[in-house]
Amino acid sequence: MNSITPTSQALLDRYEAVKKNFVGADVPWLAAIRDESAATFRKHGLPTPRTEDWKYTNLRALNKIAFDGDAATDVNVADLPERAGSGPRLVFVDGRYRGDLSHSGASTKGVRCSHVADLLESDKDLIEASLADTGDETPLLALNGAFQEDGYALILERTTLVDELVEVLHVNAGSAVNQPRNIIAVGAGARVRLLETHVGTDTSTQFFNGATVVTVDEGAKVEHLRHQMQPVSTVHINTIRAHVAVGASYNSFVLAEGGQMSRDEIQVALMGKAASTKLHGVYLGSGCQVLDNTTVIRHQAPGTKSEENYRGALNDQSRGVFQGNILVQKGADGTDGRMSNKTILLSGEAEINSKPQLEIYADDVQCAHGSTAGELEEAALFYLRTRGIPEGEAKTILVEGFLAEVMEEFGLGELAGAFRARISSWMEA
Repeated sequence: MNSITPTSQALLDRYEAVKKNFVGADVPWLAAIRDESAATFRKHGLPTPRTEDWKYTNLRALNKIAFDGDAATDVNVADLPERAGSGPRLVFVDGRYRGDLSHSGASTKGVRCSHVADLLESDKDLIEASLADTGDETPLLALNGAFQEDGYALILERTTLVDELVEVLHVNAGSAVNQPRNIIAVGAGARVRLLETHVGTDTSTQFFNGATVVTVDEGAKVEHLRHQMQPVSTVHINTIRAHVAVGASYNSFVLAEGGQMSRDEIQVALMGKAASTKLHGVYLGSGCQVLDNTTVIRHQAPGTKSEENYRGALNDQSRGVFQGNILVQKGADGTDGRMSNKTILLSGEAEINSKPQLEIYADDVQCAHGSTAGELEEAALFYLRTRGIPEGEAKTILVEGFLAEVMEEFGLGELAGAFRARISSWMEA
C-alpha cells in the first residue's frame, strides 16, 4: 500500500466512522461500491503537485478543514438566489436534499427530476450504474464514491423534450464535508437544459467534492450550465464524466468566481459516430484564489467534434490553471477538435498556467489548440480614456467585452444577462 498523507488518512478514518449511518447503508451493492471506492482512494490518496494532472494545483488548503463538522439546518428561502425561471428547482444544503426549499415546477411526462436518496428508496436499479463509478485513476472521484449519499437525479425517457430550464442549487452553510453524487441520464432523442448554481454563507468552511455522471443516448442533447460562487473559505472540487452516444451532444458552460481553491474537471467520451461536445468557461480570480479548469475529451468514433473556449481575468495574487487534453483514438477518423484558452492579467502578481494538449492516433483529422495571456491593450485603454471614460470604467468595458465573446459564442439565451451582471459586479468589486 502506498504511503498517503495525514489528511488523506483523516478522510479514510472519517469514512470508517460514519459509513454505517449513510443513506442506503443497508443496500449490499451500494455498500460494496462505497468500500471499493474507499479502497481506490486509499491506493492513491489525495493528489499532490507530483501528480502531473495536479502539477499546478495544491490541495494543502484541506489541511485546515475539519472533516467531522455538522451540516446546517437554518437556511431560509429568503437567503437563496431568485429562481431563473418557472421550471423545477432542487435545493441541496450541505449535500442533503431540502424539499421545503425546492420547487417542483410544471410536471413533464417522461421526466424524473428527483434526488438520489429518494430513488434509493423507490428505484435503486434505475441509478445503480451511475453510482457504481469507483473512480479508477481519479482519486477525488473515488473519494466521492465512498461518501456518496445524495445528489440530484435528472432522468429523461427517450424523445422527451424539456422546454423549461431545470435548476439545481447547492448551498454550503455548515462545516461538513459535502460530496454529492449527481446523475444526468438522457434517453435517445431527448433534450434538456440544466442550470447548476453553487453558493455558500460567509461562515461556511467546507470541502465540496461533487461528481456528476452523465449519459447522453443516441441523438439526445444536454446543455449543462454551472455557476460557482462559493465563499473564499471553501475548497471546491467538481468532476463530471459524460458518455455521449451516436449523434448526441453534451455542451457545458461554467462561470467560476468563488472558493479559496476550485477545480472543475470535465471528462467527455465521444463514443458514437458524429457525437459532439462544446466546453466553454469564464474564470474570475482575485485575492489569493486558485481557479483550475481541467478537461479531457476522448474522440472514440469517426466524425466526432469538440470545441473548447475558456477565458479568464485574474487580479491581485490569484492564479488560474487551464489543462485541456484532446485525445483522438485509433479509428476516430474525421475528428474535428478545437481548443482555446485566453487570459487577461490585471495585476503584475497574477499568474496563469496553461497546458493545452493534443494526442492524435487517427488519420484525416482537423485539430488545433492555442493559448495566450497578457495585460489589457494599452492602445484600447488609451482610446477609451481620450473619450472621457475614467480608467476604472474603461478597464471594466474592455474586460467585459473580452469575456462576453465566449458567452455569446456558446449562446446562453435568457441567462446571458445574469451571467454578464455577475462579471460586472466582480469588476466593480
